[in-house]
Amino acid sequence: MAMSSLIISINRKTEIHCSGDTNDPCHSDNLSECISQLQEPDLACQFYITNVHCENINVQMPEILKAELGIHVTRPAQPQTMTDLTPKWTRVRAQIAHGKHVLTALMGGCVKLWELWPPTDLNMRIYERCCASPASWATEEGSLEHCCYALTTDDKAIYLPPGWIYATTTLAGGTATNSKFITASCLQIAQKVWSAESSTSKKTSGQSQSFVDAILAALDEEATKDEGLVVFCQATNDLVLNEAQKTELAQRLGTCESVGQNCGRTGVDHAPEAAGPQQHPAPGFQAEEAVVKTEEPEIEREEPASKRRRL
Repeated sequence: MAMSSLIISINRKTEIHCSGDTNDPCHSDNLSECISQLQEPDLACQFYITNVHCENINVQMPEILKAELGIHVTRPAQPQTMTDLTPKWTRVRAQIAHGKHVLTALMGGCVKLWELWPPTDLNMRIYERCCASPASWATEEGSLEHCCYALTTDDKAIYLPPGWIYATTTLAGGTATNSKFITASCLQIAQKVWSAESSTSKKTSGQSQSFVDAILAALDEEATKDEGLVVFCQATNDLVLNEAQKTELAQRLGTCESVGQNCGRTGVDHAPEAAGPQQHPAPGFQAEEAVVKTEEPEIEREEPASKRRRL
């Protein structure tokens, strides 16, 4: 039943990958090949599917784990569940979940071997280099430190703390369903991951979403509100926000009476200005992203008379 629901949920936007390449999904006719490989694995070339949302497949964090981690508020409040379909021998190379908590459960007889690395300073520097050149994971992965291993079957779930780097090898094909979410405890590692990812590519609001969610989660809790303000103040000049993000940050900061340790300004002073109603895009058009920092317009200066060309 779960497999049928998953296949029904697959559409043209579904990401199909080949032989461990998670950066360049191929939208092709390889769906049937991926499903057939569940029965007849191909050691030379595996096709696998990632990030399929299916209403009938969900994974939720156990209350005992939530209590142990001290989790009160998550973003989103109801984290969306996504499912991957991986045949035997599929290897997904090292990656990171943008500073989020990750909870993964397997189904359909799936067995996975996990390689796990904590977010040490060395590992984060390697991650930043690999953000600039994803192909370099092939050589850099062996330089990651403090590796540990875990084996999961379809009767156990695995929880990964924020910032952990992980790679998987599928030993028995099946499905892996995961839930990823942000809490206030993600703030520092989400900032590191955002800095690593944004330093090697053009900054976008989509790229900063996990970091913004971590700031908002911190501002929502009294114990971490001051820290959330400090981190936002540090990132303001480089943070790219869309209108929805600016509005939500303005709402939180507008009621924040904390004072930034570095700048001496209150949360209200940091609140980004959202565009007025007249600037809202027409339906069907994407809102233009905006940087918190504003720049002075260039002023065309008249050339001195002594340097003008005489006609």
